[in-house]
Amino acid sequence: MATKTKKIDPADDLDAVESSGNVFADLGLPDADELMLKAKLATAVADLVREKGWSQRKAAGLLGLTQPEVCAILNGKLRGFSLARLIRSLKALGAGKVTVHIELEGNRELVVAV
Repeated sequence: MATKTKKIDPADDLDAVESSGNVFADLGLPDADELMLKAKLATAVADLVREKGWSQRKAAGLLGLTQPEVCAILNGKLRGFSLARLIRSLKALGAGKVTVHIELEGNRELVVAV
């Protein structure tokens, strides 16, 4: 089956803007860095739950969460989830270490591992 393509008309007045790598910052949201970190941690939780082949109910019981809370994490609905809570979930799933790299001024880096 052939793939349909559509050429963008050069006459259209559309501008493309390169992402900063943080969609939350690109959208101008407050606490963009925290939101991005939460999204990455939640993605890791979801990946581990799926990798283990667990149902949401089973994951909830082992993580000390409710099934709706696990569903929310798996669907990226992270309001009400702190960074600490997501890290605890990762540790409960067997994550040996959760590491955060922080870029400091002067081309320095701080690494925090939990």
